[in-house]
Amino acid sequence: MKVSSHKLALYLCMRARLAAMIWGDPGIGKTKSVEQLAKELGYHLETVIASIREPTDIGGHPVLAKELPRVDREAVAKFFHKMLKMEEHSVSVEEVDAAFDTLVALFGVPKVENGAVRLAPPLWAKNIIEADAAGKIGMVFLDELPTARPAVQVALLRIAIDKVAGDTALPKNTVIVAAGNIPEHTSGNWDLTPPLANRFVHIDWEVDVDEWCHGVMYQWPTPKMPEIPENWEEGIRKSEETLVGFIKSRRELLHLMPKEQKDASRAWSSPRTWLDMLVPAYTIAMATGVEPEVINILCNGCVGDGAGAEFVTYAENLDLPDPEDILKDPMGCTLPSDRDDLMYVALGSVVHAISGNLTAARWYAGWKVLRRAAEVGAEDVPIAHAYSLASIRPEDASSVPDELMHFSSVLKEAGIL
Repeated sequence: MKVSSHKLALYLCMRARLAAMIWGDPGIGKTKSVEQLAKELGYHLETVIASIREPTDIGGHPVLAKELPRVDREAVAKFFHKMLKMEEHSVSVEEVDAAFDTLVALFGVPKVENGAVRLAPPLWAKNIIEADAAGKIGMVFLDELPTARPAVQVALLRIAIDKVAGDTALPKNTVIVAAGNIPEHTSGNWDLTPPLANRFVHIDWEVDVDEWCHGVMYQWPTPKMPEIPENWEEGIRKSEETLVGFIKSRRELLHLMPKEQKDASRAWSSPRTWLDMLVPAYTIAMATGVEPEVINILCNGCVGDGAGAEFVTYAENLDLPDPEDILKDPMGCTLPSDRDDLMYVALGSVVHAISGNLTAARWYAGWKVLRRAAEVGAEDVPIAHAYSLASIRPEDASSVPDELMHFSSVLKEAGIL
């Protein structure tokens, strides 16, 4: 059975380690779908229900310890001394030390390392770390996320991208997925705070009627997900170049935070969502060869419907010359001199092609291309690529090409030449 586009988009987010937030009406199977995907991929799943959590359930608790290493005793004594010090009666450190065991028995103490209090990881984070040590990928499922109070949402900020819970770093390959009901169709929801919303790829979840009918009559199908090339990240640089070309042509879309809170709780464009989310999402989708609908879901889910759709259209219609053809005839090839954004992308693809197959001859040809671009287009467009090309000089390129000297002043300022 064909995999639905929204489920495939979620799968790609999980494989690219992008935090995904799925939205939908109550009762349409969001939670079950996430649990099914985690099981099929062999992930260790930890579900955190946001509505019943406190900030300390996310960031961790001070550890209560009854036995302390000797090295901690002096620091803990000073801690109690500070805590018990009153204006009428100041307890000395010596008195605290004499009553040390009694105080520990009464209060417990935070774990102290080199005089600093450390937060213990919550159980779900500890389980994720232990699963990683056992060779299994951990997945944190933040279910009912819109029911989380703003204070809890603040505690979640570093988990979505940095994979850090309080003082505890989660394994880098930890998968983060969240789910929630559409606010207007349920009560008790909070809007996602803009900083938290801006850390997720937002996916609207839908009911797949054929899949549901098949599951009722026979058994719930196991979706066959496409193979993802192991080297998919090699395309990141090309996607970055396409993005820079797009932003140069649509500068106002780099940072476009919605004015309405309800809109700021979903996907919107920022430097972070373009670079850290859209670029890997677009790259893994293109490398996997998924249908255009899935690419649109991912890009819109990163930066919002308008900006995402514009980027996809731009990328589809670049119609640029093949970089290998440019390198074969650097002085006679046609360059898109009438548009700076297209020139930027074309030159970037040339430098990327050279770095992928680096020889002295190709490196010298690259400088001819940049010099010609400076002559037929805007002078500043090839400069950024001159930095990149200079930094990958092959060992057998013994002489400095004349074309490079055209950029010598900026390369010297950058410390490259």
